[in-house]
Amino acid sequence: MPCGDVYIIDDSWNAVVISMLNAFLVLKDSPCEGRKIAVLGRIVHLGDMAPELHAQLATPLMETGVAHVLTHGEEMFFLREKLPKDMLGPHFDKAAPLCDYLENFLKNKDLVLLKGSRRDSDFGDISKWFSGLRQGGR
Repeated sequence: MPCGDVYIIDDSWNAVVISMLNAFLVLKDSPCEGRKIAVLGRIVHLGDMAPELHAQLATPLMETGVAHVLTHGEEMFFLREKLPKDMLGPHFDKAAPLCDYLENFLKNKDLVLLKGSRRDSDFGDISKWFSGLRQGGR
């Protein structure tokens, strides 16, 4: 990653619809000199409502001014279908390649929202990767 500061809003402990929407409001209201980037993981335990509820996140996400969206987890394909193609970065099933992508993609002054459920996935490893960067690791 290039030298400089990357700012992180790490709300990756869990995700329900209302907490996703609240995280989007924080991203929208956060000043940013670089790009706003969303790294989003799935919301778990939605059952038959998963397609509809993930898809409904598209409009509030677009209202944040986000420039680039990375997704993690199968349910996030429902959100991706509703977003403009020029906003979409890659989709990932595993955290390690997502972190590799970020290492080459992030630039000085970027603001990253990290939001998703850690349950039954390795989404939490992305937060650990960012912590390692702050401590001079990796």
